[in-house]
Order: sequence, then structure tokens, then C-alpha cells
Amino acid sequence: MRLVETDVLVLGAGLAGLRAAWAALDGKRKDQLRVTVAWAGRGPSGSSFANRNDGWGLLAPQNDAERERFVSRALEIAPPGRIAPSLLAILAEESASRLHELQSLGIRPLPRSSRVCFAPDLRAAVFRDSHTLFPALAEQIVARGGVLLPGVQALTILRRNDTACGALLVDDTGELVLHGARAVICALGGPAPLFPRHVAGTENPGTAPAILAEAGVTLDNLPYLQWMWHDLDSGRFAPIDRLAGGSVSIGDGETPLPHVFAALAGDRASHFPRAYDLPSEAMDMHLGRIACSGDGKGVRIRQEGASPLRILPHAHAANGGARIDALGRTNVPGLWACGECATGMHGANRLGGAMVAAALVFGRRAGMNAGIHARQAVPVAEGSELKEFAKLWIENERRNTSQDVLRPDPHRILRALFLRKTDEARDLLVEFSENKAAHIGIHADSFTKLIIQLAGGRLRKALPSTAA
Repeated sequence: MRLVETDVLVLGAGLAGLRAAWAALDGKRKDQLRVTVAWAGRGPSGSSFANRNDGWGLLAPQNDAERERFVSRALEIAPPGRIAPSLLAILAEESASRLHELQSLGIRPLPRSSRVCFAPDLRAAVFRDSHTLFPALAEQIVARGGVLLPGVQALTILRRNDTACGALLVDDTGELVLHGARAVICALGGPAPLFPRHVAGTENPGTAPAILAEAGVTLDNLPYLQWMWHDLDSGRFAPIDRLAGGSVSIGDGETPLPHVFAALAGDRASHFPRAYDLPSEAMDMHLGRIACSGDGKGVRIRQEGASPLRILPHAHAANGGARIDALGRTNVPGLWACGECATGMHGANRLGGAMVAAALVFGRRAGMNAGIHARQAVPVAEGSELKEFAKLWIENERRNTSQDVLRPDPHRILRALFLRKTDEARDLLVEFSENKAAHIGIHADSFTKLIIQLAGGRLRKALPSTAA
């Protein structure tokens, strides 16, 4: 087991993690902090780098009228999720500065803008060069003395007296790494990769919910995952608002899609992901019920004059994660969160382009505050303390791994989370409990607990069998 230390440890190298590391490295100071960015892959991580079209949008209102519309619409679509108006106001106010910052790095949007999901009267800047963004941000970190540490996956947040003091990592050779730190920033992304079908890239293991929950972090909005419909044959996004008038194959017959599809098509066309508690949700729920009762080979759609489709929902980005304050702090001292594993600036539904904005705005805020904390914090924990914490954690996970034999049917998981079937989620949790998988001892709804449980199972698979 290797022991290293730093001042600020950033877990994750997506937009939020990179911006946080850059912010922690205050270029105006001579006594520079030691800042390390650690992530599981070898290439860029984060959903923003996983877009199949090499593109992404950034919602950055430019004037008071646009900011007012941004805030009012985000509040309208937030239920049944939780939103913090103070965080939303910060996002609306500071996102334009983050856009200009990218432009100063040579990352420039296309001349045309794009309509915004859930608010088509707003426009988002569109970028088509995500492959240049990672090196541009990484250069800012390295130029200030920061360290990039790819190929290490976070297993747990190390804690001393209930304060975060580093992380236990495992590198791609299976060696455990104890990384002590004065401040820890979690930017590990969302849980979409936990699901068999997702569009969140390959560098994020999806384990942030379990890591945060185990550390004692308060989580919000975790059940409100964005789901996109994709055609299984072409891999392309399937706009279900255009399916009105088509038919669906069930068994040996075909059934016309309900008339409500035509009535709701206009509303559904205003957003790519499924909605929560908005009228257009009825279209997704109708197709979702068929998908969850089928053979896993997709909902078969036929339309006159068009090629047949086989569509299934794919997990995309999360709208939930750690509850943070204006500085990116969680309720656990010494631990910050930003990016897709943090929430509060949006609720159950999120404006298009607002996640990229949130990653940059709150990544910067988390990094700045973590840097201030690291300069004032107590020294990094002694190696003996870190080793004892890691030893107890490994022993506990070993017991869970030997008992964790449940392999839940992905159809049932989809049925529970996509169709929001509380009874199904509870049944799955009971089965986990009966199989003596890791117990989630937090006060949360069944959907949140189920996602944490799935993330915990993925996490245990990453623990090398020879760990001691």
C-alpha cells in the first residue's frame, strides 16, 4: 500500500474537477499549494467529454432579462426535486464569466447558438471541440505546479474525527494508494454508467453516490436521472415527439400509439431527456412501460415512410448528488463537491446547458474555497492513522464482497427508476438485504438507496482481491 500526500486532492477530471484544481492553484501566490487531480481513466473523464457528436452546450445568460428568465424557468421545472434559489442565482450570474474564460483559452463557440431544453426561448452557446478542452484546462493546472494522476480509481473518502482527510485509491495495476490531503474535492460524476445502457462515456465508474453516502454527505435529487431514448440499431438519439401517428409492435401484433402523443408532441419537442412531473412525461411513461415489459431488445416503432426503430431509454446525466452551499462545501468538513455529483442549482428537471455551466461555476468556487481551507487546515493526517482507517474499511468491504451475490435484473432496475415504481425499488432493496449486501444506513427514499446500493456493488468490484 503506497502512501502519498497533497494539500488539495481533486477526485475526477471532468470539467468540474479540472476547473476546481485550477482555482485551488492561486496563481497570484508564491507559496503555491500542492494540488493533485486523480481519476480512473487515462483520457478525459466526465459526461461533457463523452458526447458522440463532440459537442456540448453552455447556458450563459448575457443580460438581466435572460438571467431572470433563466431563474424563473429553472424554478418552474424543479419540482418534485429540491432546488436552492441562492445557488441558482449564482449560476445565472456567473455562467457568462465562465463562458468568456473559455474563450480566453481559445475555446470558442460556434457562430450559431442552440435552443435550450425546457426553455426554447433561451439560447445556449454551442461548442464542437470538446477534444481541445481537456488539454486547455490541464495546461492551466500543470503550468501552476498541479499534478495530474490518471489511472487511479477512488474507493472511499478517508476521514479523521468525521473530517475528510484524503482518499483510498486503487491504481490500474491493482496497487492501493493512500492519498492524504488537507482538503478533498469530489468531482466524480453521476451514476449513469451503473446502467447497462448509458451515454456517459467510459472513464467514469459511476460510484460517486456510494462514496459520498458512505462519507456521510447529504444527498438530494438523486432519483432524477436524465434518460434519453436511443435507437439500438443506429445508436442515434430518437426524438419521440416525432413518433405521433406511428405504431408499436407488441408480440405478433401492432398497436397504434395513443392520441395523446399528438397532443403532447409540441411540449415533448422542447426537451431531449424525459421529464419529471410535467405533462410530456406521459409519452415517456407509455413507452417505458412497454420497454420494461419486453425482451430487452427495444420498443419496436413503425411509421409510414420511415425506417423501423428499436428504441430503449439510455441513462445520461444526473440532476442529483451532494447538497452543497455557495462555496461547494458539503456537510462533511474538509469535503467539497462539484459537477454532476453535486446538486441544488437545479431540481428534478434541468435547463439544457446548465450542467456545463454548473460544473464551471461551482467547480471554480469549490476549488477556491478548498484552497483557502487547505492553507489554514491542520497538517495532513499521519500515515498510521490513514492506514488504520483503510484497513478497517477494506475488512468491512471484504465481508460485503463475500456476501454480495445478488445480480439484479436490469429490467427490474429500469422499471423501478424509469417508471418510478416505489414498490419495485423496495423489493430490490429487500433482496439486497436478504443477500446480505452492504447496508445503506442513511435516511433516504427507496430510489436513492437503490442507486447507492448499485454504486456500492460497482465499487466493491474495483477492490483488488489481494488488498490488505
